[in-house]
Amino acid sequence: MITSSTTERRTRNRNSKAQGHELRLRLSGPGSSGRVITVTLLDQAPDGLGLLSREELAEGSLVELHPTAELLASGGQLPGNATVAWCQPTRAGRFRIGLRLPVAAPPPPPPSQPVEEADADYYEILQIHPNAHPDTIHRVYRILAQRYHPDNQETGSQELFRSLVRAYDVVSDPERRAAYDLQHQELHRKRFRVAAANGNGGAAPERAKRQALLAALYHRRLQEPASPSLSIFDLEECLGVPREHLEFTLWYVKERALITRSDNNRFQITVAGVDECERLEEAAGPQRLLPAAH
Repeated sequence: MITSSTTERRTRNRNSKAQGHELRLRLSGPGSSGRVITVTLLDQAPDGLGLLSREELAEGSLVELHPTAELLASGGQLPGNATVAWCQPTRAGRFRIGLRLPVAAPPPPPPSQPVEEADADYYEILQIHPNAHPDTIHRVYRILAQRYHPDNQETGSQELFRSLVRAYDVVSDPERRAAYDLQHQELHRKRFRVAAANGNGGAAPERAKRQALLAALYHRRLQEPASPSLSIFDLEECLGVPREHLEFTLWYVKERALITRSDNNRFQITVAGVDECERLEEAAGPQRLLPAAH
């Protein structure tokens, strides 16, 4: 017979609903013949029960737990079987008994997600750097999702929107992003080889972005001559393009002296920029240069 320490009994989590209720134990093992005894439930913890019994039970013996209707009505919940962990006599001639409850096996881990065989460059779809911070990914996604959502009558595209959502689902999840990054370098090399073979280096979208940028600053100068400049945040909203995607565009048009930038990081078109904008608009015909306002 083993005993539990005073500290162990004192620190056991108690179930106030179950405390004091009677419980029936069906004994099993040699000589028990399925005999049923009634005990008092003193306390209950996730891994065991404390009982008070008129009979001594052998350490290691198995018992079946049968709660009374009163215990069930109080909300007490018990497993079906338990093992006698210890039994010690009290001064009143009864026995304090500790039952060890079976520990439920931990649930199996969820099946690991297979590494996705991506057929597109998710970072390019989102127009972000592969080392982009999660906050940047989320902000850029919101801007592009608004732009390409099928409900947007001007710039919506169901196909582009689906690609955008698929890319965001992967790179916004740390585990899926880590798995995808293992493929990204090879995907990037493969795409570069295909682009070089086809003579398509992505210059056309960049030219359209420059034209839209010049048009935005042109119309600002035309409509607000007293305040002809726009901030990077104004351009981000006006063009529907995250500011990270405007860095190359702004560098190019500034180096060509088509725009100037003030000390407070505001941009305005120059005379050379006005001439270039009008030339591009004439060459493009009546097409819309700026994305429609959302």
